[in-house]
Amino acid sequence: MIVIQGESASDKTTLVNDFVTAHPDYKKVIQYTTRPPRDGEKDGATYYFISEDDFAKKFENSFFAEIIDFRCWWYGTAIEDCKDSEKSIMALSPAEWRQLKLAGVNTISVYLN
Repeated sequence: MIVIQGESASDKTTLVNDFVTAHPDYKKVIQYTTRPPRDGEKDGATYYFISEDDFAKKFENSFFAEIIDFRCWWYGTAIEDCKDSEKSIMALSPAEWRQLKLAGVNTISVYLN
């Protein structure tokens, strides 16, 4: 899995979206979040928007390979989405990427400064 990592507002998501547009054989990994959608965001395309209760249940059932609390909202990547990830790409913070590595997910990582 290719992981574009960087801090908030580093344009990592823009780079991932541009990459998938240029390389349609790659799949963008979609994270789950408890925050509400912003204008123009679509459930299942930008994020999977779920309630805090649903997120907590998924966490308790070891559903996530990584999670992070950012600005009082939870974000997480499903373990299932990390399997057969040879042709996938996603944007993560460095802390999230470290959790993926600890979970045994093979990644090629690029850090945006």
